[in-house]
Amino acid sequence: MKKFWNKIMEMNIIKLYLLTIVLHFVWNFTIGATLYASGVEFSQHVASSSDLMNSFLFTATLVPMCAFIEELMFRWAPMVLFFLGLGILAKKSKIEDEKMGKIEKYGVASIVIISSIIFGLVHGNVFNILIQGVSGVIFSMFYLRTLYHQRQAGKVDKLQKMPVLSSTLYHTLSNVLLMVL
Repeated sequence: MKKFWNKIMEMNIIKLYLLTIVLHFVWNFTIGATLYASGVEFSQHVASSSDLMNSFLFTATLVPMCAFIEELMFRWAPMVLFFLGLGILAKKSKIEDEKMGKIEKYGVASIVIISSIIFGLVHGNVFNILIQGVSGVIFSMFYLRTLYHQRQAGKVDKLQKMPVLSSTLYHTLSNVLLMVL
């Protein structure tokens, strides 16, 4: 897993967006078609593409705004609260760096998994975890990539503005692609 993450961190962002968007689309199409062919009822609590495509201006503002709100709820708020709590813990206790690193690693992984499962459930039912839940993991990947790139560069962004913008951009692009195709 560490090799995979290092590859993501080193990859050119444009190549990463393009590769991920293709794999993301193939995943969504394959899982959606499989669920549909199996007769599984899974709901799509999302706006229909025909409604959104009727007005370019409506689409151009609504899709990014919905993605931004979802990113705030499912990635940004949990991460900011977690890192705030971790910072308080670090100041109040004498936990060594190695243990703090493990707390961060497992805490972030827990947030990604739990928030992605909830993200899938909010979009429908348990089967939506296979579609929107997996999407949530991908959105989290872009969020965390930006967060850790900033850290490596020595930048402190307690409000994590750039990570949420990164995940929102990818979220918007994936939603537009799924609407168009």
